[in-house]
Amino acid sequence: MDFGIISALSTNPDITKAAITGIVTSLGKVFGESGLKLLGQGREKFLDTAGDLTQQGKELLAPIARKYIENYTDRHGQLRVLGMGKPISLESIYTQVNFDPEFIQTFATVDTHEKAFRTRDWSKKDCRLGMEVANETPYMMVLGGPGMGKSTFLRKVGLEALKQGQGEYRHVCIPVFLELRKYRWDKATGINLQSKIAEEFENCGLLEYQECTERLLEQGKLLVLFDGLDEVPTELLGQMTGAIKDLVDRYSKNRFVASCRIAAYRSFQSFSRFTDVAIANFDEQQIRCFIENWFRSHDREDWGQECLARLNSDDHQATRELAQTPLLLTLICILFLKRGEFPTKRATLYGEAVWTLLAEWDASKDIVRQQPYKGLDTKCKEIMLAEIAYSNFSSNNLFLQQGEIVQQIEQILGEMLDEKRVDGRDVLRSVEEQHGLLVNRYDDIYSFSHLTIQEFLTAKHIIDNNLNISVIVKEHLCDQRWREVFLLLAGLRKADELLLAINKEVVNYIATPKIQSLLLWVEKVTNPKPGHFQPVSKRAITIIFFNINAIAIDNTITNAIPEVINNRNAIVYANSVNDHNKRYVFDIYVNQAINYFIKYAKWAIEFEIYQRLDLPSAISQVEELRNQIPDMEQSREIHEIFAKQLIEIFLPIFNLTPDMLDLSREEELTFDNYLYGVRLLIECERAAVRRTPEVWSQIEERLLMPAATTN
Repeated sequence: MDFGIISALSTNPDITKAAITGIVTSLGKVFGESGLKLLGQGREKFLDTAGDLTQQGKELLAPIARKYIENYTDRHGQLRVLGMGKPISLESIYTQVNFDPEFIQTFATVDTHEKAFRTRDWSKKDCRLGMEVANETPYMMVLGGPGMGKSTFLRKVGLEALKQGQGEYRHVCIPVFLELRKYRWDKATGINLQSKIAEEFENCGLLEYQECTERLLEQGKLLVLFDGLDEVPTELLGQMTGAIKDLVDRYSKNRFVASCRIAAYRSFQSFSRFTDVAIANFDEQQIRCFIENWFRSHDREDWGQECLARLNSDDHQATRELAQTPLLLTLICILFLKRGEFPTKRATLYGEAVWTLLAEWDASKDIVRQQPYKGLDTKCKEIMLAEIAYSNFSSNNLFLQQGEIVQQIEQILGEMLDEKRVDGRDVLRSVEEQHGLLVNRYDDIYSFSHLTIQEFLTAKHIIDNNLNISVIVKEHLCDQRWREVFLLLAGLRKADELLLAINKEVVNYIATPKIQSLLLWVEKVTNPKPGHFQPVSKRAITIIFFNINAIAIDNTITNAIPEVINNRNAIVYANSVNDHNKRYVFDIYVNQAINYFIKYAKWAIEFEIYQRLDLPSAISQVEELRNQIPDMEQSREIHEIFAKQLIEIFLPIFNLTPDMLDLSREEELTFDNYLYGVRLLIECERAAVRRTPEVWSQIEERLLMPAATTN
């Protein structure tokens, strides 16, 4: 028996033999029990006196089994991914996926889904290996966002099932993979899934394929894989869900796996028999495995290690965030393979990713389509999508009604194309099918496939249309929803205008007397001489120190002392202090707080953070109080008295007064906005593709200084 035709299935001859033998046995039992004829042979030729398949029967059925396996591996065992001119073996790059069984519960409504989309809250809990869940679950619906690997997982399950119990999939059954998007269902005649399954056996030369299919279904010999429920036309969706449920109910002995985008989950909740699972984002181990497999399949293993090293460096933190999604990780590998590196600026990377999706998405699915309108080329689509992204992002509208987005498409393309009437629905469908940048979340609700994509296109629209940067900064600087947009703007063109606009706006937040007084105090106590830290970083460290102690005194507990901040970029940390307050607050753990203070004071002395402050005296006085720390059994009043003793030592040392630390709620919010703006300003400078050194030097010199000094 020649096993060469299925070498893609396995290099192990025992597994290959099991694959053919298993299918032959299933087919033989069907023909033997039903009394059908095959290739003109009689029933007695297939069964012996004991009712078992004869050797002659096995030899007649083996070519059919081999052909079925050959068809399956050729059609579903290879992938043609983005940016590649030819298919590659699925096995060569496959990375096992994890499932989060509880993930779907979060998105029972449109509102909860949109909230998760806004906050990028795609955290995973108690994830399990996908193949383990598939082995345990007879009816399973695999859900995930675009590019999460749903189809790839279904293909992998089918390939493992071909090994007839000797692979990762433990059940002995014949896989049938149905790509629902490829079928042209007739609404009038209905949907006949059983006929589509039968076609798979017809293609391998089985003459009595319809009867054989029914017998295989009756005996529970099949694993039916429905790929892409969300890609079924809306007008046929009801028929499709009904057809699948009917097939499962009628032939419940078989195993069924379906896939669709997670956003469409609500439309398919009627699948009561199915267990819903979601593909989780890649973790670090999966990212490493994928990259190693990818470059090994291209005979560039050394490049794979270099790609991993750069991805894990501090310079590529933004790129590392993208790598959690298989599709975007694929793009990262493609870009690295093309040039031996990938861009350090997120705007450059996102731009190439969007262009690849627009230009090469069809190649990955082996689809050739005609554009609905002449002139609707890649650049035209990018301009259209950028305007849609900007207009809806500006109005805080991330989930779009189909009617709204269709109207926007028709208006934009009506001005761009030489067409009397543009069908927006047709264009929307084309963009979704070909590129995946706009996706159908629910029946009539769309969004961009990823919030980052909408943010990038928003920034691109601002740049391409020369919108007023100063106005945008004034309106949205402290709206954290716009943070990524500002960072992307810095990476799309010379950033001087943006940096100056942000700097001008943040100064407006320090106009109140109390905040002016605080910044003046910061200026006076910090050492202006450059050293291990630049003066601006010393001012940032002092503000962190002030913020922590202001909160501690406001809570009448004690001053909470930060850990050593041995970081030249400490200024970026200034606005994140509130996330760490609880870590430092002194209550029953006073001794630890004292240790922190002493550690911080010694560190501040070593690196010359302050001037004219008697930190050695402060250390001695705090040490003397160590033996007076109240224990846990003493009252809160005792603790508060002790806290005040520490405060009485602390404030004079730092030339502070209780009134300086007593900010109103409005002043606290204003100060927080100021610190947020400063932090964003510095991050934009780092993300800038270009900026004038003299401009940035002037801005940096004035940062965290009172307004009077900046004039």
